[in-house]
Amino acid sequence: MNDKCNSNRLCRPYGVKWKNSNLPDKVPVIGLGCSSFSTFFMKETDTQTDSVDYGKQHLECSQENAHLIPSNNHKVQEWIATIVYAIENGITLLDTAPWYGHGSSEVVIGYAMRQLLVDAAIDKESGQREEIHSNNMSIEQNTQHVNNSFKRIQRKELIINTKVGRYDASPRLQFDFSYDMTLKSAKRSVSRMNCGYIDVLQLHDPEFAPSMDLLFEETLPALLECKRLGYAKAIGLTGYPLETQHTIFQRAVRSDSPGIADLFDQSLTYGHFNLHNQDLFTKPFKGEIIQEDVNADADTKISLIKYCHSRSIATMAAAPLSMGLLTHQPPPEWHPANQELKDACCKAAIIAHEHCVDLPTLAVLFAIAQEDIGCTLLGMGSIKEVDAAINAMRRIETIHDDAKGIKSDDSATHVPGIGHNLRRKIFSKLAPFLTESEHTVLKVLISDNNTDANRNGPFANIWKREEYNWDGLREANNFWSNIPGGKTEAEARMRVRTL
Repeated sequence: MNDKCNSNRLCRPYGVKWKNSNLPDKVPVIGLGCSSFSTFFMKETDTQTDSVDYGKQHLECSQENAHLIPSNNHKVQEWIATIVYAIENGITLLDTAPWYGHGSSEVVIGYAMRQLLVDAAIDKESGQREEIHSNNMSIEQNTQHVNNSFKRIQRKELIINTKVGRYDASPRLQFDFSYDMTLKSAKRSVSRMNCGYIDVLQLHDPEFAPSMDLLFEETLPALLECKRLGYAKAIGLTGYPLETQHTIFQRAVRSDSPGIADLFDQSLTYGHFNLHNQDLFTKPFKGEIIQEDVNADADTKISLIKYCHSRSIATMAAAPLSMGLLTHQPPPEWHPANQELKDACCKAAIIAHEHCVDLPTLAVLFAIAQEDIGCTLLGMGSIKEVDAAINAMRRIETIHDDAKGIKSDDSATHVPGIGHNLRRKIFSKLAPFLTESEHTVLKVLISDNNTDANRNGPFANIWKREEYNWDGLREANNFWSNIPGGKTEAEARMRVRTL
């Protein structure tokens, strides 16, 4: 049980709401997306420490050398302080992955946990204090530069989630869905993060798996074993294409392999619930509905979120800022969005700026107003960004008392105008908590040419042409087309077991 969350009104029912005892009863409205605490966000000037030059070469971190990032590095100290500050202020859910900084994010979390947790650094299997070395210093020595003024807490007060499947920058080493690596990675994550166990261990970007058969014959059995061994309390799924998640959930339910039918406890999506994309609630899938749904028939199509909730799979959403699109800065060069979407988000930023409105704040408010999403993950790389998130949560705090959640079946079918209806409901729900300028801007941003022909918003045309997202499946296929041997060689390698 997450005690901090239970005493904090800025939390929502989670496992208890969706009748899943593997999950925490409650989660914070906003969770800490920990890709921010990694070498992904380090500059060459950040590699200096008080005693050593960490080195430019370590900006290209790997799973094998991630532990070398020293905690007395000034940037790492800033990240540790941010994690501690977020937790002290009720943001008690951390979401990371071995992919984030190629291991460095988990290492940084581990430094923070050594300072935070009462029982940190106790090896779960032997009961002995670990002697993990980094940069020729033990961890105990390596964290002496970190502020020790805060009160230590129990592990049960936190929710720490990570992933398996995606790892290093090298294309050949980037994905590994093998049985052996899944077990090795989960065990390594627990050790790196000094956390004793993982609350939700998630299969990362399964759209990049060489085949669906590989996942069901190697990866999912390994995840089941991770749970049996105590590495994880619950199992989740995360990736961009909603189609892939739906396919995996459907196939799992039909599986006759022991433990697979009810393996999944959580779905984490990203980029599918924000100001320009609400597909999590509006994109239809032909689904096998639980029999208790008397309104369902063989041809019923429902959204992914409704499908998940019908099977006691709880949902989280990430990227309310659409990975940098919904800000006042140019999008990152690597962003997979089409130019039309990038241009539309730029127009939205201009509209917000003209009214002196902070677009990221408005985007976060829009995302967290939806109570059927237990927790919204947000990257926060500094205490200032944590404060902004806390302020957003506090602004909508009374929504829980004054309004009902927007039901996932409000948009169960994908018909013209349905996205409009969902956006209007969220607008009405948020209206009492917005400033006059925010109210004006949000009204413009959600306008579309189906119903507001004379007041089209910046996203109206991309909604009409269905250019409001990007093709995650095509991204995956393009990746493998550039790898020597492609999926065939990769799958053969991933099917080798030694454990």
